[in-house]
Amino acid sequence: MNNNQTIEKLREMRLGAMAELHAAHLRDNRIDKSTADEYLALLTDHQWEDRQNRKIERLLKLAGFKQP
Repeated sequence: MNNNQTIEKLREMRLGAMAELHAAHLRDNRIDKSTADEYLALLTDHQWEDRQNRKIERLLKLAGFKQP
């Protein structure tokens, strides 16, 4: 499987943040600087943080708090 297919599959699985970070690492040639476990942890943490941030943004919007 090539990298474009991997990125597309990540997007289809609704793992967009993971796909974007993986694409950025491929583009910047940063993939070989960590072990497979470290890289998977990095991608997973990035996806988790993205979802948490979007959740907070959504809840703030629903709460109707005024944003400065």
